[in-house]
Amino acid sequence: MLTGTSVGFSWGAVAVLVLSTLYLSLIGLGTVFLFRFQRHAKSFLQMLAGFLIFISGFFYPVGFFPPSLQKLALLTPTYYSSVMLRAFMYRDVSIGLFTDYMEILLLTIVALVIIDFVLYRRIREWGAS
Repeated sequence: MLTGTSVGFSWGAVAVLVLSTLYLSLIGLGTVFLFRFQRHAKSFLQMLAGFLIFISGFFYPVGFFPPSLQKLALLTPTYYSSVMLRAFMYRDVSIGLFTDYMEILLLTIVALVIIDFVLYRRIREWGAS
């Protein structure tokens, strides 16, 4: 306890951080496969990560974006990650409150695993020919 406040622990915040890290790692892996391990994949990934962080509302509220960017933010799982992370860090809420957001994140992860697997198989086929 510091000056009357206590530091809590939230399994929801940990779950969101782990799932978000997995989501972003799968995007990176897929991009590297797509660019066939070339050097410019790194530059593209840096731009993509910057865009995802910007559009997710981590640093600037999405409500202040123009309507077109607000709609675009709703299409990215990082937006839902930031909403859940903010809720779990600042309030004592149940994970059950965000089951729909968790499902969006999990379905995106499953889709990215499938896409990465297909890209990996293509890379192996391209390398063999």
